[in-house]
Amino acid sequence: MTAIHRRAFFGCTSLTDVDIPNIVVEIEEEAFSGCTSLTSITIPDSATKIGKRAFHGCTSLTSIAIPFGTPYIMSSAFQGCSSLTSVTIPDSVSGIQEQAFSGCTSLANIILPDSVTDIGNSGFQGCTSLADITIPNSVTSIGDKAFSACKSLTKITIPDSVRSIGGQVFHGCTALASIHVAPNNQHYSSLGGILFNKDCTTLIRVPPSMGITNFSIPESVTDIAVGAFESCTSLTSVIIPRSIANIGSEAFQGCNAMRRIQVDTTNPRYSSYNGILYNKDQTTLIQVPPNVDITNFTIPESVTSIALGAFSGCMSIMSITVPNSFNIIGEEIFKDCLSVTSITIPDSVTEIGESAFQGCISLINIVIPDSVTKIGRWAFRNCMSLASITIPDGITKISYLEPVPVMLIS
Repeated sequence: MTAIHRRAFFGCTSLTDVDIPNIVVEIEEEAFSGCTSLTSITIPDSATKIGKRAFHGCTSLTSIAIPFGTPYIMSSAFQGCSSLTSVTIPDSVSGIQEQAFSGCTSLANIILPDSVTDIGNSGFQGCTSLADITIPNSVTSIGDKAFSACKSLTKITIPDSVRSIGGQVFHGCTALASIHVAPNNQHYSSLGGILFNKDCTTLIRVPPSMGITNFSIPESVTDIAVGAFESCTSLTSVIIPRSIANIGSEAFQGCNAMRRIQVDTTNPRYSSYNGILYNKDQTTLIQVPPNVDITNFTIPESVTSIALGAFSGCMSIMSITVPNSFNIIGEEIFKDCLSVTSITIPDSVTEIGESAFQGCISLINIVIPDSVTKIGRWAFRNCMSLASITIPDGITKISYLEPVPVMLIS
């Protein structure tokens, strides 16, 4: 026997320990996946290939030593090993592939050898106990969401060698207080613990726990990356300069204390009014600060579209009036608008999109006008206070309209 074949022990939930003989050279894909009672396994030096998802979901496995000669930690090899606290990686390993250690929630630290050049997409995503990791000066690429949801990570250093950092690498890293970039890195830089590209034209990530309250974006910046300020819960105001040409989606997601976004009046792409962010001609509403000083909000008649997540987490607004400029209330438009109790929908609206009011936990009642013919799935999902809803005769399609305690059909 030179290989443990694909799914050989898949789902053997009573298997507690395995001693693999030193004639085995390969552990194939999903060989031990789902062995939830497996606490110990000895992999011989001969086994230099460990397949994708080989130990996926081995929730009782506490430690693993990767044999020398192994070139990669394959995709999802140890994903969901929630009891894993110790990992030994030899200096033969050059790549940590996508989701290799994703969901290893007990892994508090890990040493990457100088042989590693690539950390794949979501490589350590959801390692919620990971407080310390040193990226060696051999790594050239860090994939999308590589460290996302690493909630215990407080600081990180990007070495000189890194040439590429993917999107939302530190999304959900709520304890992160500082990002340092080695001074000789040719592609990235840090200013006051904030991550930028080298020439500071792109603001990539503001660490959520650095404690900033009022922030003026530097004039050099032209682009704000997706989720750049995500979960900056101390942030109360942001000043956007003339230079900004692009603001990524969900840039201010989870900034629950934010009261005001102010845009330089000479900015050719964006504008603000009463602390709310719009495009220049105010046809698109981009972001309502969660703690904006408005209780009853009438969307301006000029607005014809609302960005995804624009009202997410909004805690101050209690009523919203939608103008006649709207024909469709789009997907997730008012999702997680937490304090709104009433929303007035005009007769111009013909369609309510998927998850449009999902998570509006204070919404008490709503009247859907006769003009509406379609309601998307999950439109009122988790509207826990919703006691009544009036639906017109002309509705031709309702998808997953639940949970609504009372439905009054007109």
